Amino acid sequence: MRVEHEGVYVAVGSAGGQEKDPVWVRNLIVHPEAEVQDGAKHHTGLRARPIDGAEREEWWPRCVEAFPPYADYQRRAPRQIPVFLLEPAVD
Repeated sequence: MRVEHEGVYVAVGSAGGQEKDPVWVRNLIVHPEAEVQDGAKHHTGLRARPIDGAEREEWWPRCVEAFPPYADYQRRAPRQIPVFLLEPAVD
């Protein structure tokens, strides 16, 4: 699902509310380099960063607005669904 706000994209590891995170979550933690294809726009040089606390609370409603089933997935998941911001890499 496309979750974007002011040029920052989000990846949501919902796995449909299953018990475990999708495998790509661990891959993204180990290798945070990312690319996003948004329609005709291709964004390279992004870095994935897991968020929690107040930052997650700010972004989670945006995720649910973009894809309302995320709310149901979180209710039934026995874990907090991971959320990653995909931001331009700063070296």
